[in-house]
Amino acid sequence: MGDRSERISQYMALDYPMEVVRDESGYFVRIPDLPGCESNGETIAEAMASIEEARELWIETALDTRGSVPAPRSEDDFSGRFVVRVGRSVHRDLVRIAALEGMSLNAFVSAVLARETGRFSSEPVSGRTTAPALVTQLRKG
Repeated sequence: MGDRSERISQYMALDYPMEVVRDESGYFVRIPDLPGCESNGETIAEAMASIEEARELWIETALDTRGSVPAPRSEDDFSGRFVVRVGRSVHRDLVRIAALEGMSLNAFVSAVLARETGRFSSEPVSGRTTAPALVTQLRKG
């Protein structure tokens, strides 16, 4: 039993990133590297204490059922590159809109993704409006 407790303690000592969101009932917190490990509390302190309990239970269950627990992901795990397959018409529309914005396709898609994930404001990418009417116009052309 000592070996299991030691393993749980080792995982509990790891620095797992957490996401905390304020909602109508207080705070919601989750650990993305441990799928389903989430909790809440009326105050941030309650939410953090609650997620620690949830994390310990998650780790215990994972060790019992799978025998392993995923390690926390680090910034080095993200290269900044990924491949996305899209339909030809979506590709065409993205290229056309990027050109209208005066941007490369990669820069345009990166800016849109950043905006949609909350990394930048929701203002138009280059200050011009790429409204749905423009996309409709491009599809006709």
